[in-house]
Amino acid sequence: MPPPWHIQAVPVNPPFANISVAILGGGQSRRMGQDKRHLSFADSTLADRMMTVVAPLFDDRMWVAADPPPDYSQQSPLFRQVADQADLPACAMRGVVTALSAARQDWLLVVAADMPFPSSGLMTGLCRAALTAAEGTRLIVPTVEGMAHPLHAVYHRGLVAELLERLAQQQFRLQPFCETFGKPMDETVLRQWNPDLSGLMNINTPSAYQQALQQLERSDGP
Repeated sequence: MPPPWHIQAVPVNPPFANISVAILGGGQSRRMGQDKRHLSFADSTLADRMMTVVAPLFDDRMWVAADPPPDYSQQSPLFRQVADQADLPACAMRGVVTALSAARQDWLLVVAADMPFPSSGLMTGLCRAALTAAEGTRLIVPTVEGMAHPLHAVYHRGLVAELLERLAQQQFRLQPFCETFGKPMDETVLRQWNPDLSGLMNINTPSAYQQALQQLERSDGP
């Protein structure tokens, strides 16, 4: 997969021009011991792979992090650089609030930068589910074996008030929030879009990184 600066042109009318997308750059990667965004993966980096898949699908694209590094802007001018709101507690929920506040569309796909196997099929399915959801639906969240995946979900800007209330109450975990407000997309549906569910995998530790590399090697085959 080529890095994002190899993209020659993005469709003038991307399929989800009415949905914004935000790649959350994450925190200090303490468990990994180094910046996950720059981890080498299949002749690219984790962040580059995600940007490459996301870019052709959306018109409003954001890179959201506490300290958006300038080299990302140089690598891919297709993404707006958005700094996390400094007055909010440092956590993934802050990134979601920041992205929703900066989004130009009502719906926002949130994905993490540390996902090694981004799936355009999975993103497409979730976005279509959001656009066709019943009135009042404000969150489409993949759910596998009872566990929600809030960092690969589609949020409506109408959730900002509820998110800010959770932050004020120091309730920082996104999974309980998704269980309360989200419409779960179960494994049967998800596998129609991404059969092995690899698009939901993320990397937080060196052992998880090694497992992803092994999975990549198996998928490449002899």
